[in-house]
Amino acid sequence: MRVNIGELLTNRTRRDPHLEALVDTALGQRFTYAEINMRVNRAASLLLDRGIEPGDRVGLLLMNGTPFYEAYFACAKIGAVAVPLNWRLVADELGYILGNSGAKTLLFDTEFAALVESLHTAGSTEVEDWLQGHHDADLRHPPGRPVLGGVTAVPCGRASAAIVDDLWRRHGGAAARLRPGVDVEDHG
Repeated sequence: MRVNIGELLTNRTRRDPHLEALVDTALGQRFTYAEINMRVNRAASLLLDRGIEPGDRVGLLLMNGTPFYEAYFACAKIGAVAVPLNWRLVADELGYILGNSGAKTLLFDTEFAALVESLHTAGSTEVEDWLQGHHDADLRHPPGRPVLGGVTAVPCGRASAAIVDDLWRRHGGAAARLRPGVDVEDHG
């Protein structure tokens, strides 16, 4: 049986829509499954409106918290590959990872605007769509301009992108292949 991570959220929302799903202490907010699923669906719809398609790589330069959770699950729901980026890296390292992963879109939070501007100015990535968000605000363009993806750190060299697929799952891994086709309109 193949499982899409986005389907897990949708299914849980159907079962327990009023159960608390997420507590974001940094924002001082609590969300039920129905609320967080609605927010994820809104983010997924935004990505679809921006032309993100199944299999497209989407870089996530976000702090741990609600915005990351929403973006990650939004990618899963539409079959895009989320490429989480370590916010502690410098522009050169992020540029390498974005280029190596094939990310065409970068979602980033406002605290990384200067870092992203240096990435954009250097022109060292293939990123075409730069989307800035801030906590509860919608993602927006900055002024002027079927798998689970991840980034592994290599202590003695460059970071490398990893694609976790069904083959890995069958051989003892914990992740399942993501697949497109989840209805992003469910509960929101």
